[in-house]
Amino acid sequence: MLPETAQTLLAALVQAGGAMTAPSFARLAGEVRQGGPAWLAREQPWLAPINAAEVLWYQGLIGRAFATVGGETGDFIFVPVDVLAWLPSASVTTGASLQLPLAPRTHGGGCVCWRRRRAVGCKRRRRIAHALWQAWLASTGVGRSAPRARPAL
Repeated sequence: MLPETAQTLLAALVQAGGAMTAPSFARLAGEVRQGGPAWLAREQPWLAPINAAEVLWYQGLIGRAFATVGGETGDFIFVPVDVLAWLPSASVTTGASLQLPLAPRTHGGGCVCWRRRRAVGCKRRRRIAHALWQAWLASTGVGRSAPRARPAL
């Protein structure tokens, strides 16, 4: 069960359309402490969150992205659509549409790949990924009918 302050903050975020700028969210709830892997292992901030923002963050109820929402581009705190669907006070249609900025990526050979959600990629990247996959399968013996003989120790 969420604390009352976290429930109020989540309701305010949903009422704002499911997303708000990170600075305005920080003014409402405070910042989520940042740290590297060693700090996370040592401090374990999810066990004792210091504010409502950390409660929601470590419960996985909010996310952070650099995106465009309503014509405004910047750092946003948002409620993921799959979480939004389970909240009683919101419908999925109220969720803000996060549009990630598209940037061309070149990897040689004159091919330009555009980053898109659910994009498969260009033919060259698919061929490289397929070759790596086949090499991994061959090295592990996955998919063979008989197990590979192991050298005696």
